[in-house]
Amino acid sequence: MSSKQSQMSAKNKSSSKSQISYWSSRLFKRGPDGKQIPNDSHGNWWVQISVAAKQSRIPLQTPNKDAAASLACKIYESLRANGWDATRASFPEIWPVRVEKINSPTVGDFLRIVSTHGGIKPITFTIYARKFRRLVAAIAKIKGDAARYHRGEGSQKWREAVEAVRLDALTPAAITRWRNEFRAIKRNPLAQERAETTVHSVLRNSRSLFAPTIRKALETAKVEIQWPAPMPFDGVDIGTAPERKYTDKLDIESIMKAANKELAKNDPEALKIFLLCCGVGLRRGEIDKMLWTQFLWHENQIKVEVTEYAGVKGKGSTALIDVDPALMKVFHKFMTKATGEFVIESSVEPQPGVTWYHYRCDLAFKRLNHWLRDKGVTAQKPLHHLRKEFGSRIAQQFGIYAAQTALRHKDIRLTVGTYANPRGRIHLEVGKMLTGGKSTP
Repeated sequence: MSSKQSQMSAKNKSSSKSQISYWSSRLFKRGPDGKQIPNDSHGNWWVQISVAAKQSRIPLQTPNKDAAASLACKIYESLRANGWDATRASFPEIWPVRVEKINSPTVGDFLRIVSTHGGIKPITFTIYARKFRRLVAAIAKIKGDAARYHRGEGSQKWREAVEAVRLDALTPAAITRWRNEFRAIKRNPLAQERAETTVHSVLRNSRSLFAPTIRKALETAKVEIQWPAPMPFDGVDIGTAPERKYTDKLDIESIMKAANKELAKNDPEALKIFLLCCGVGLRRGEIDKMLWTQFLWHENQIKVEVTEYAGVKGKGSTALIDVDPALMKVFHKFMTKATGEFVIESSVEPQPGVTWYHYRCDLAFKRLNHWLRDKGVTAQKPLHHLRKEFGSRIAQQFGIYAAQTALRHKDIRLTVGTYANPRGRIHLEVGKMLTGGKSTP
């Protein structure tokens, strides 16, 4: 069997895990002593599932083989998309939850139970928890040096000190005081705007940990926690993030010509990334683990969806994206030279299920960022800047609602807040007034 046939066979085997029939053939039964017994014996079915470098034998709590296979498939899909902790919380019939009572909880207690039972995606929880610890440290006056930003003893000591703070120390008054003090630091106008952005980000993400949906999930999991009275964010005005319209006008035509000339031979992986960012508006995470099977060649579309290797940013992110037929031809040529199932070639293996942003194509992203800066793109995040340019062009040509669809924004307010509404220039025609109705030269 050729190398390409082996890869296709492996890919088909992997994709079949989303089929009930795959799991039906992998069910087994276990006796009271835990040892495997013949499948025609009495008892419930079990299945062994391996996801994100973790393997577990799972009791499916039913003697019905069809029901067991269907449940195994659902559990696998949940594990792939949400991780082990969130999946356990979502299937209490499989993983019974014991009642847990927590009196006078610390910040560490709170983060632990929300991580386990709150039903938040692991990577989302990591972001929320990082912002929340920053808020707690500021209120509790816990200082840390640069070591706290890196894994190691310094980070561990800082985190332990923060998580030892009692949850009821985070009163609405304390949070409001931090907000006001942070805003009051004398800064130039640009720094002040950045401070407003920081305040809003820290408070919005921290407050998300106390959302009604999370509290309901803890109740469902039978976790009894002594909530502070009042709750930390009761009555706290977190404000709004400063609105920043995308006003840059990249000479994208010249940059595209340069990319086609310079990157096509020297760095084809960087060229692929560039075209998917600028020509399709994909996010870095979507590009990083994109599969060739997501290209619908006859429809001139790309399918953004949950795969074995990656989820999507949110519910609105799953979509069929229309692509310029000429660009589809470019990628079809790339596919004929592909050595694997991923669109972007990389020697780094994907790590699904991790709680941080892991990019298998990180080196290619960095090379492209460097190249873009050489071409005059001065933005802090050049790749994301390309996506913004894509959104701006779509808004200008097809309107703000088309831009929302193309960018897959869940809320139109995000699109409106970032891109100008393409209704032409809005100004009072003073020139005609000055000349009695005649147009000025």
